[in-house]
Amino acid sequence: MHSGKEPRNMNCAVDDKLYFRKGSRSTSQRVVQASERERLFKEFHDSPSGGHGGLNVTFRKISQRYYWRGLMSYLKIKVKQCQVCQNRELWPHMKVTSKEQKQAKRKTSLKRTAGGKPNSPLTSHVLDTARGSPAANLRIEVYHLMAGQWKKISEGQTNSDGRCPGLLTMEQFIPGIYKILFDTGSYFKANNIKGFYPFVEIVFEIEDVNQHYHVPLLLSPFSYSTYRGS
Repeated sequence: MHSGKEPRNMNCAVDDKLYFRKGSRSTSQRVVQASERERLFKEFHDSPSGGHGGLNVTFRKISQRYYWRGLMSYLKIKVKQCQVCQNRELWPHMKVTSKEQKQAKRKTSLKRTAGGKPNSPLTSHVLDTARGSPAANLRIEVYHLMAGQWKKISEGQTNSDGRCPGLLTMEQFIPGIYKILFDTGSYFKANNIKGFYPFVEIVFEIEDVNQHYHVPLLLSPFSYSTYRGS
């Protein structure tokens, strides 16, 4: 619903008490009230489908359907304030001095082993339940859902104990939706096993970056299971 005042200096049409901006585009843009802008930003930027796509992606998505004066300036401020986007270095030319980012860097420097190597916040362990042994030399890939698309951010291989401890660094560890792909087909072939699953994908969400996430896989040729470990 609109406030009863027609927007100034715009070529607008009114349809069912909503203002639509008319221009050269084939589709019109709905003129957005100030009270709606925060909701739209969360929908097109913060949500899993938005994927924290940064300034240009968010602007393109919103401007396809909506309009308000100063949209780009509004998005610049909101994206700059987004801790997730800052961690992804989507603003490499801007000086970021937020308290939250300084704290995140401090946590990264503290989470280290005695040998000086950082502890991985995401680990996995694959057990071959049919053979009763760890699944060694099984290839693993990690993907992050960004702007509605899966982007591979890490890969590795299980050791002789079936573990893959260093899947992500602390710098990569940000809230979002992730996927681990296990190349089970190659593992079965290398061990002369006829398996049913050429690969296994486990999708999960990271909310609290201060926690450790362990995603194990219990695997056999015709079944598999997983659970949230720690």
